[in-house]
Amino acid sequence: MEMNTMGGKSINRLTCLTYLHHLLLVVFIAAAFAETPPAVVDDGFGLSHVVKLHEMDVDDASLITAIRGAEKVSFDTSVDGLITMKQAGLSDAVIAAVIERSAKSEKISTRDLLPVENQSGFSTANGATVCQNGTTLNLAITTGYNQFLPGKNSPMKVLSETAGPGIAFGAASMLGAGALGAAGGAAIMAGPVIGLVNLHRAKTIKGYEYELLQGTSSTTPLASAPAEFTIPYSAYSDNRYRVAEPHLFRLTVNTESQTRVLGTAKGSVKYKQITNETSNKKLEPFEREEVPAEFGKTPSGITAQIDALAPGEYAIVFLYDGETLDNSIDFSVR
Repeated sequence: MEMNTMGGKSINRLTCLTYLHHLLLVVFIAAAFAETPPAVVDDGFGLSHVVKLHEMDVDDASLITAIRGAEKVSFDTSVDGLITMKQAGLSDAVIAAVIERSAKSEKISTRDLLPVENQSGFSTANGATVCQNGTTLNLAITTGYNQFLPGKNSPMKVLSETAGPGIAFGAASMLGAGALGAAGGAAIMAGPVIGLVNLHRAKTIKGYEYELLQGTSSTTPLASAPAEFTIPYSAYSDNRYRVAEPHLFRLTVNTESQTRVLGTAKGSVKYKQITNETSNKKLEPFEREEVPAEFGKTPSGITAQIDALAPGEYAIVFLYDGETLDNSIDFSVR
């Protein structure tokens, strides 16, 4: 009986080992045929990278250079995205660079002047086109911004010398301390008592208001030949574009600030250092270099007949009640 008992235990042990072996084999086969995890998708240089660099105290000029130089970008420029950028403390100049770079990433390169029907990679489906020398190209919308810089020299010299954030009046009227370093800081050098008084007192800062487009060159190259533009109202979500007056302006390139200047206006603002607030902005009329163009209006949009232009940077801009609307069509003549 003892022998049988031991033999039964040996048989039971063998059965268990065989079962365990089969179970492990099934698990191994299942793991071998399991779906591999998807590869990580590289969305490129995104807002999280910009915010991280900003938090590491990388200056605006370096941030803008990084944004423009990124081979691939993934920016959220919706209303929520803009709110996120403002809450992160990004300057108006950096936000403008993000918007411009995002728009450029949606453009197909026009270097080869491909016909519209062959531009399947063009994702900015706003319908704006330009026809020149029998070739039709899609156009993308460029977003400009305003910036006030203190200074007493000529507008271009002030912009070249500052080449930084300055007092930028955008959606949230941000104030950059860099441009006011000398003017604002001098107020607190006379002693702690006088300095404290001056911190609370609004100081008048004189300088220039600039209408700017980021970058020194448009990504839409045209030849020096007559061109016909078609810009549908559907390209804009703002109904003011339907009643605004279109104009063609030549832009002045400023390499130091890496911007193209649409217009300048002499003026002043009140600046209170302790609260970092500006008020009572007063500006003279903007000076811009307008170029003759024949504009027409249809129920669906704007048309423009433009003669051969000299090489340079240009933009079709909309003026509404004396105000320059943010979105324009920019192009280079080469």
